[in-house]
Amino acid sequence: MPFKKITTSQIAKLLLVVLAVAIQIQITLFESDDYLGLRINLADLIIPFTGLFILTSLLLQKSVWPQFSLQKAYMWLGALGCVLVAALVHSYLNFNTLSMWGLQNKIIGWIVLCSFFLMGGWITSNTKIENILLLLKISLSLLLSIIIVQVVLQTIFFNFSIRLLANDFGHFPMEAFMANKNSFVFLFLTLACFTTLLSKEDTYISKLNALVWFFFPLVFFHTGARSALVALPFIALLMFFYRDKINTKQILIGLMIGILCCVFSAVTSQKRVYSLKPANIESISHVNEVISGKKLDDVASDIKMRGDSNRLKVLQHVFSMIQENPIFGSGLGSILITQEREYGQFIDLMDCTALWLWAETGIFGLGLFLIFYFLCLKTLWASSKNNNASELSKDLSKGAILMLIIFGVMSLFHELLYSRFLWLFLGMMLALPRTQGQET
Repeated sequence: MPFKKITTSQIAKLLLVVLAVAIQIQITLFESDDYLGLRINLADLIIPFTGLFILTSLLLQKSVWPQFSLQKAYMWLGALGCVLVAALVHSYLNFNTLSMWGLQNKIIGWIVLCSFFLMGGWITSNTKIENILLLLKISLSLLLSIIIVQVVLQTIFFNFSIRLLANDFGHFPMEAFMANKNSFVFLFLTLACFTTLLSKEDTYISKLNALVWFFFPLVFFHTGARSALVALPFIALLMFFYRDKINTKQILIGLMIGILCCVFSAVTSQKRVYSLKPANIESISHVNEVISGKKLDDVASDIKMRGDSNRLKVLQHVFSMIQENPIFGSGLGSILITQEREYGQFIDLMDCTALWLWAETGIFGLGLFLIFYFLCLKTLWASSKNNNASELSKDLSKGAILMLIIFGVMSLFHELLYSRFLWLFLGMMLALPRTQGQET
């Protein structure tokens, strides 16, 4: 039997299958009382091998370079990386100490993000565009399977006080294998947006979409993710704008059944459902005090929920840092360094991407990242309106727009810039063929 030659397109397709699973499995290494730990993704481990293969295939002309619709994409990645390196040097000059957290999590992490972006672009440029659907199918199938198990585990605990698993997987809040509930919710919402817009393209995706909207209320119910709720009106607005691509009846039926399940669970086990505990809702009542200009440290002392109290303390601290160094910032890792010097201990990270960038890289660094963000949005918007591209390509661009909108809203309350799947999907969608004739 003759040996069948494996094509570059088939290897790219295989890579999609591997990434569909690996991209949603995260762990935190080396975490201790005095070190936040190093958050890695399972997909990080395949970067050296895939990077070497891709580079070799490009040099041997066995594959093609990704052609990004975003102009000077490579220069943008380099420029943003230079901003972070400059901020790390600035931090060293300011405090006479090298922030290992900044070096390991932010500098090396940025190289990882760029790798995912470029890998995504290479995959799109070297395989059929229809294969991107395979990534979405496998990713969402796995995620929904995990959600089902976690919903069952938490429901049993809320109703009968029986904890079948004593580890983090069986505890509230639901996180899947993402090691962080907000990263999990961001991934869920992203996949939900893609499948909703693509439900008319594929029968299996249509079935997944029905399940997605059934689990939509349950995901919020079992995570208590308040920031994601803020993103929902923006998602609904854009969904309405793209309503010709959406199976509205399927969405409404799934939502109604999911909401009824949440109501039933709340009524039968209200005292045990953690997302409905007073401490989770009580923080919202202090919004007026924050808006009124009351000192955030004073507001924080009145909040019982430790996480929210710490966030306000850090917010007050970061505002002071920005006032002192608004132009160039205080340097990468400076939020952690100054907390330890001022309070004698680390309190928390800055749960706002924009304020973190402003405080540590200055208005210049923040401005550069914002320009890149809006250029990506503008480029994807143009791609979604490109009449020369295929319908699938335009729908994928629309899904990427929704992903960036979700990121933009949720990152006001959390630091999500280093979400691997964000950069993988962004690289893939910015490399979509601009005309049907360009498709592999």
